[in-house]
Amino acid sequence: MVKCRILNLYGPAETTIDCTYQVVDLQAASLDIPIGVSLPNYYSMVVDEFLQCVTIGQEGELFVGGVGVFAGYLGRDDLTQKALIEINDDLFYRT
Repeated sequence: MVKCRILNLYGPAETTIDCTYQVVDLQAASLDIPIGVSLPNYYSMVVDEFLQCVTIGQEGELFVGGVGVFAGYLGRDDLTQKALIEINDDLFYRT
């Protein structure tokens, strides 16, 4: 049998498709596959309603920043305003 590595790539279109990756452990008993870690030049954080980072296991909203974050929805400033947020001079997409 040919051995290969399987990667789980995650990313919405607003982050230019892929922004995180995870090498899938084919030997793991769990079927849960995390979205992984940020690709180079991207950064991700999960925050609460007060924009504070949550701890592992807490619910929150995923924010993605970096080189591939889109500039906004064409002709839809209302949607762009809801989807993008600037934190410390970095633009984040609110997934």
